[in-house]
Amino acid sequence: MTLKDKTFQDFLRLKETPEPSKGMEDAIMDSIHINIRNAQQQKHSHTLAWVFFVFGLALGVLLPTVVTDSETYMLGINLSDIRLIRYLICVIAILMLFEQLYSNANAKNAHKSLM
Repeated sequence: MTLKDKTFQDFLRLKETPEPSKGMEDAIMDSIHINIRNAQQQKHSHTLAWVFFVFGLALGVLLPTVVTDSETYMLGINLSDIRLIRYLICVIAILMLFEQLYSNANAKNAHKSLM
């Protein structure tokens, strides 16, 4: 074997890539499965958040209407006298919840576009 061949073999030996460990493929597949499971749980949680938002919205619209029609007193104050204040509180709460759900949906869509 010539010196040139020996040098070439040494050079090729330096370029060899080591084989990945046997557990690396399993670890990658496990992390992929965990990510898929987390994405499914987030989707389920997001759907539940919207369902409860709509339920709360309906309840928030119907309940004050039913309470306002009757002569209901709380702490000595007639609830029909403070109708505007109750509606304002409901509207502010609904808008805050909607903003939170909407921003979470946009963040999730932005994350998907990055992938």
